[in-house]
Amino acid sequence: MRTELVSALVVMSLFWLCLSNNLFVVSGLCHDDQRSLLLQLKNNLTFTFQRSTKLKSWNLTNDCCGWIGVSCDKKGHVTALDLSRETITGGIDDSSSLFSLQHLRILNLADNNLHSVIPSAFKRMENLTYLNLSYAGFVGQIPIEISQMIRLITLDLSCFPNFGLKLQNPDLRKLVQNLTSIRQLYLDGVTISAAGHEWSSVLMSLHDLQEVRMSDCDLSGPLDPSLSRHESLSVILLEGNNLSSAVPETFADFKFLTILSLFDCQLTGTFPQKIFNIGTLLAVDVAWNHNLQGFFPDFPLGSLHTLIVSNTRFSGAFPRSFGNMRNLSHLDFSYCQFNGTIPNSLSNLTELTFLVLSYNNFTGQIPSFNMANKLTVLDLSYNGLSGSIPSSYFEGLNNLVSIYLCFNSISGSIPSSLFTLPQLKTIMLSNNRFFQLDEFTNVSSSKLTNLDLSSNNISGPFPKSIYQLSGLVLLVLSSNKLNGTMHLNKPSEFRNLALLDLSYNNLSVEGNVTNDDTSYFPSIEDLQLVSCNLNRFPGFLRNHSEINYLDLSDNHIHGIIPNWIWKLPLAELDISHNLLTYSEGPLRNFSSNLNILDLHDNEIQGQIPFIPTDMEYLDFSRNTFRGGIPDSLCNASSLCLLDLSDNNISGTIPSCLLEMGRNLEVLNLRKNNVMGPVPGKISSDCSLMTLDLHQNKLDGKIPKSLSNCTSLQVLDLGQNKIRDVFPCLLKDISTLLVLVLRENNLYGHIGCPNTNATWPVLQILDLAINNFSGKLPQTVFTRWEATVSHENQPAYTCGTGTDFWPWNDFWSTLVLEAMEDMGSKFTNPSSAPHHQRLSLSASTSLPHNLPHAVTGARAPPPRILPRRRLRWPQLWPRTTSASLSLCKDEPPPQSSTRCHRRPSPAAANPSASATSNTMAHTPRPSLAAKERQAAASQVGMAAPAEMEGEKVAETSSGTGGDEGRESRGDGVILGCSTLLQFVFWFECRMIKHAGTFTILRAATVFPLLGFTPSLEPAYVYSSTSVPQLSNLPLEFRVPLLETQPALSPFPGETRARIGNFAQASRIRLGESGRGLPKLFSRKVAQATCSSFLASEPLAQARGVSPKRDPAVVPGSCFEPSPGRRGTRLSETFSPERGPSA
Repeated sequence: MRTELVSALVVMSLFWLCLSNNLFVVSGLCHDDQRSLLLQLKNNLTFTFQRSTKLKSWNLTNDCCGWIGVSCDKKGHVTALDLSRETITGGIDDSSSLFSLQHLRILNLADNNLHSVIPSAFKRMENLTYLNLSYAGFVGQIPIEISQMIRLITLDLSCFPNFGLKLQNPDLRKLVQNLTSIRQLYLDGVTISAAGHEWSSVLMSLHDLQEVRMSDCDLSGPLDPSLSRHESLSVILLEGNNLSSAVPETFADFKFLTILSLFDCQLTGTFPQKIFNIGTLLAVDVAWNHNLQGFFPDFPLGSLHTLIVSNTRFSGAFPRSFGNMRNLSHLDFSYCQFNGTIPNSLSNLTELTFLVLSYNNFTGQIPSFNMANKLTVLDLSYNGLSGSIPSSYFEGLNNLVSIYLCFNSISGSIPSSLFTLPQLKTIMLSNNRFFQLDEFTNVSSSKLTNLDLSSNNISGPFPKSIYQLSGLVLLVLSSNKLNGTMHLNKPSEFRNLALLDLSYNNLSVEGNVTNDDTSYFPSIEDLQLVSCNLNRFPGFLRNHSEINYLDLSDNHIHGIIPNWIWKLPLAELDISHNLLTYSEGPLRNFSSNLNILDLHDNEIQGQIPFIPTDMEYLDFSRNTFRGGIPDSLCNASSLCLLDLSDNNISGTIPSCLLEMGRNLEVLNLRKNNVMGPVPGKISSDCSLMTLDLHQNKLDGKIPKSLSNCTSLQVLDLGQNKIRDVFPCLLKDISTLLVLVLRENNLYGHIGCPNTNATWPVLQILDLAINNFSGKLPQTVFTRWEATVSHENQPAYTCGTGTDFWPWNDFWSTLVLEAMEDMGSKFTNPSSAPHHQRLSLSASTSLPHNLPHAVTGARAPPPRILPRRRLRWPQLWPRTTSASLSLCKDEPPPQSSTRCHRRPSPAAANPSASATSNTMAHTPRPSLAAKERQAAASQVGMAAPAEMEGEKVAETSSGTGGDEGRESRGDGVILGCSTLLQFVFWFECRMIKHAGTFTILRAATVFPLLGFTPSLEPAYVYSSTSVPQLSNLPLEFRVPLLETQPALSPFPGETRARIGNFAQASRIRLGESGRGLPKLFSRKVAQATCSSFLASEPLAQARGVSPKRDPAVVPGSCFEPSPGRRGTRLSETFSPERGPSA
């Protein structure tokens, strides 16, 4: 049967070849009436003459049977008409002469722009056996008259989903009820809206049906097992329907199945292995079914040509039996859960052209593919591959066009043989451990256009061999260890280079400020020279007409901003983190293309300038701008982010700024001198996600219209003069993550009586230093499920709440604060959740006797716990259940005034060994000063020797050792949280209050979303003293965990900010192309604690110069990997569908 099918396809192809070349035409037999009807049809059609290949050749002088697209029988009757891709517009109605061609058997109108309904006059074409109206621009309901064309064998009504045809009255059953001869039925994109048993029974009724394509038809499931009894079905394409069911085991019973595509059908369960063993099977596509599990069998010798299971839960090891499938051409396993090594047997697949195994857990060394000499795309990115790549691995791959090996652990040298492959256009090797680029020669004929070697360990001067690659369009060498000096006026060989990124190296890039010759990089569109030791603007850009994206941030450019920079056709400009003071002339006359401008962290003076109305992202923070906020900012209706924080801005907030509506997502005026009330009229379609007005001079009340901002995630009104009650008006904003109202004049009760509304995702609440009174309501503390983080949840949108809120401002403040108030009691609920952050300090009328459910602490006998080096299991069980609950399973607190340490692992976990318990309490000598300093530097703080408590740790002997500490209170660790996403810094101060356990201050715990702690040894420092002296304050700080980056790349090219420091992290997956501006702040997917600790506020506190660490900046995989495009099988392996032009 397979032979018969292939033969039929060959015969059909030859038939259409003959048709298109008019081989069936008998010259001079064209009837006059046939010619007249065709010319009348041409005159009534609207088409573009210049783009026409058929209609424009029709005229009176030639035999109509010889016209392009026309075929006749021996009697001169027109039997076939092909007007596909003729740019026909204006529609066809029932009166068209087309329907008078009574002998017509084949009609193809595909790929036009008719923009009309399907004429009912098609019922007059009784002899038609082939009708192709696919993507012809027809709209509306498919007429019932189509069902009267009883001789139809092939019917193709495919259209674009949701923009074309529908089949509801008549429905699918009525449409095909008389089409008993139909063999090919193509209805892609037609809205059918039928349940599984309905459309399945219709297909079962068409006994001659061989091929069915109903992708994106709004079909629902389940898949009917009875379909497998349809003996003639060979092609089934149901892509893009919400079938929401498992694939029946009976589908393995199809006898002649050649193509099965269930792409993006919401399939569940486990895919039947036996389907892969159908002997006639040529192609299978079950990609983008995220809940579909599967395992591969041992493949026999078979005919399988295409296998796509990307974005599913297929797992297991790579079957070595794949080497048996010698016909395999297209293999895509991306975004699955495969593991183990990639077998060498893949090299036996001599027909293989497309191999994508990205985003899996493959390990080991890359196998050789030199026998697969037809391979064009090789994508092994985002795995755990290691080892080096021998130069011989790529020899013979003369058809290879693209290779993606990014985000692995491959080391050694980048082989020179890779650059000599004749067809290679793209090399993406970023985020590996390559340390050398081998010199290569004789590449003058190279077709290489994209080269990304970023985020490796390549050292030495700029590779001279790269100068030979004159065809490069994209060159990314950022985040390596290149050194020396590179002159921008030297590489004139790069005539086609559109994107150059040399950021984060040890290079000193020099651009001659006096040289305005545009012959250097004449095609450059995107130039990124972040942290390249520039001290001036590259002069060759002065008259450049192509540059669109320019990033010169984190350099040493000082002095004035030249006027010519504003005349460039830039869409994005980032010159932040330099030493710029003012502009050469007023900041005005910006390019009309400019929509992203980042000037933060400079010393620019003057007033806020007038900005273009199309501006989307504006960051002027950390400068010395003065004056008021101009009303002209409100004219920028597309503004998504406005950050004017840390300046000298005064005056009031323009009321129009909060009336801008749906586009403004981030407004940050933090740390200025803005006064007056918060504008009371806020747009009803407010889209604000971050509103940060912290540390200004605002007064008045919190506006009621703020409740319109239903997407608000961060609201920070702290350190102002607002006088109001607890903001119950915000109770319905379910997205709120951070609420900071500290240091205002708020009064009354905390909470909202007579309502059950809470903030379900609230993580930080700071009400400190206000005038609240009364009791803390139960709902405030017991319904915040989101305060426990179980996994990283990075954000994707421009200005998502916490991206722009300064976490580091809370680094050395409070987790839980209560204040002594004339001996009164702190009335609190009996239980509390594990909050990530809660601050109630100096809310002066709140009683403060903390319940055990909140502190969970008890007072051990006085003793000295010296500094010791402990591993994770010795601190507490590895769980992610709590971040504030302190020993919640322990007895109630004793009458003591000590700051207590967390219990031993044995106490917290009964299964902990006695050995661990002993280690947790047995003193040992302190480390050497040098080792202490090195240990402390890992978490970016002062050495332990500088901390209070060091003297006791040095003198303690394990049982006594009160010397030197007689004036200090007990200082054992309080509340070591078990939340994995946290970095801890504890500060504890104790006061004595007659027999009542009280806490004046317990230290900072804050989440760094996107981080996971390492299991490396942590250092713990603490001390104790005699209880009668515990009324004196004690401070100590404990660096508890260091962090390491969590590898989690996300689509789109990003620039991220956390708080007030800019982390120039770029994740270049390029899939969104220019669709998303590169500097839109999003969540840092890959950053480390070291980069956070390098932020300017912390760096200043530590007495060091802030500088972003190039080692932690992620690299790029600029060109999208084919495995991430979601290519359908229908786009890669299409069955024969009849004639086309």
